[in-house]
Amino acid sequence: MSLLPFAQLDLPGSFPLADGRYVARPAGEPEAQPDVLVVRTLGAARARSRLKRGRPVPLQRDPEALPLQLSRLTLIKGLPFDDQASAEDWLRRVGADHEIAGKLAAEAAHTVNRALLAHRVAAPDLYAADIHPEDAVVIRFGFGSGDEVADGRWSEAVEMPEGRRQTMRTATMDIVGAQQRVASVLSARDVVLAHEALLVEAELAAAEDRRPLAALALAAAIDSLLRTGGDAGDASGPAATLRERALSGAEIDPEALRSALREARRAIRAH
Repeated sequence: MSLLPFAQLDLPGSFPLADGRYVARPAGEPEAQPDVLVVRTLGAARARSRLKRGRPVPLQRDPEALPLQLSRLTLIKGLPFDDQASAEDWLRRVGADHEIAGKLAAEAAHTVNRALLAHRVAAPDLYAADIHPEDAVVIRFGFGSGDEVADGRWSEAVEMPEGRRQTMRTATMDIVGAQQRVASVLSARDVVLAHEALLVEAELAAAEDRRPLAALALAAAIDSLLRTGGDAGDASGPAATLRERALSGAEIDPEALRSALREARRAIRAH
């Protein structure tokens, strides 16, 4: 019996992707060994029959929290272990090494986000947002037979500690500065400028390895900054070069993109 490794994210609520199994290969490599992404919805949806008939429902002063559906997203790697001992050794290393676990969770989320991008474009579904591992209520790693993991079950599994999961994204954030900016924007004392929003879109696209999209969004952010009288500093030239490469279909060097994004972030913060 072959044993396959998996990474699994449980997210609250229903999910834009339809339940099922999706073959997943690296972008641009249709002949590569495939993984499988399994999407399952757990739990029953809230009954809304009265609301559908247009009858308002009287509420208590303090209504109880309603149970939510759970979306279970499982990335099954297509490389089986040689034997039970190899699988157990791999799982011990994953459980002991936060870096390995973080990379596996990020790979699962990245695969899900590739599917979400295709859904968002094809539907179109503007609000089918990308996910981050920190969005999950539970992250698991484990192994099992093909039938087990395809059904969301396993032979053995471990769960990422909650503290580690909750800091995967927020560790590098300026939470205090963000709260102050939110207060200013909501009170109409400040606005989010176009180049700020475009830069965030470029950074997200780069994080998800959508390099042409990242390059185009970066160039648009720099153009917007310059039109408002800002100084793009050392980001202007590289951004223009990256835009031309994106438009011509040429390969975009990831380090050149990251460097240009860093320069753009410094220029926009200084503006």
